[in-house]
Amino acid sequence: MYDQAPAQRSSDTAAASLHRIIFLVHSDRSTAAVGASAELLEAANELSGKGFYSFEIAYGLDPLRGLNSAGRNQTLILFGQSSERWQAPPEIQAPLRSKLPCFHRIGLVGGAVFLLQDLPGLKDREATVHPRLEFAARESRITVCSDPGPVWQDGPVHSAFGGLAAMHMILAMIAEDLGAFLAQSVAEDVGLSPSGRARKLSERSKYMRQAEGSLLLLRGLGMMQENIENPIPGRQLAAALAVSPRQLERSFRAKFGETPMTVYRNIRLEHAHQLLYQTDLPMMEVCIASGFASKSNFAHWYRERYGQMPSQARKTRYTGAAG
Repeated sequence: MYDQAPAQRSSDTAAASLHRIIFLVHSDRSTAAVGASAELLEAANELSGKGFYSFEIAYGLDPLRGLNSAGRNQTLILFGQSSERWQAPPEIQAPLRSKLPCFHRIGLVGGAVFLLQDLPGLKDREATVHPRLEFAARESRITVCSDPGPVWQDGPVHSAFGGLAAMHMILAMIAEDLGAFLAQSVAEDVGLSPSGRARKLSERSKYMRQAEGSLLLLRGLGMMQENIENPIPGRQLAAALAVSPRQLERSFRAKFGETPMTVYRNIRLEHAHQLLYQTDLPMMEVCIASGFASKSNFAHWYRERYGQMPSQARKTRYTGAAG
């Protein structure tokens, strides 16, 4: 869901660097929405096992003082509202213009898109805008994207309708920085993405917390998640990760207390669990889509994991637990 732009994927070296995000907020009416966006960054730090993001929330220009153009791991988010234009007076425009080169990425929320006309180098960037502001934006010669939706990205400039849509903009930034796998896990962790009914946290979110930032384990979990229907054999998985099978098993046991194949099976079982609750796929198709060779094998491991047969789980979708 939260895809990375191939040209903008961060390398492991870049991902190891602290990334600073500054929220400049137009109105205190956006306080709750800004807090929700900040919660996503905190979740990304926790799930990745690293303090990758630091952030500041300000209603003035104080955080911009002292910035220099050498800082490339910095994002500026101008947080406006969907109901009103943000028009900066000259005393605000000048500092913004002078400090803009310090940031490699800009986020515009709500009426902040109107600041584009005052920022050299950004005037021609496309942005999305809430329908109630679209006419005014076009009249102001803002380049509105051809199909305005809740979020949009044009190169280093991200934009969002308003405070709620800003959460999806932040998730897109997390996908750029740390990968789509982690961004989706963050979305599930905070309840922005539909997940199975049986657990608050998905298996992959749990494992990602336990991985504590290990690139080997995070890459392994990502490969497992991307190859659910056709599971990768253990030796092949180790080879793809450039380690020996024994080293891979030691690493998994050290962090998860389980073998790589047990972790893999649990991720596939959760996928099956979600299909049972969220779709009407026949049982055999659920089995195949989750990488199990037979219904009996699937039923055995599902019962071990969830304490009931797959058919019983499917039944409760329609009748509830008391049905």
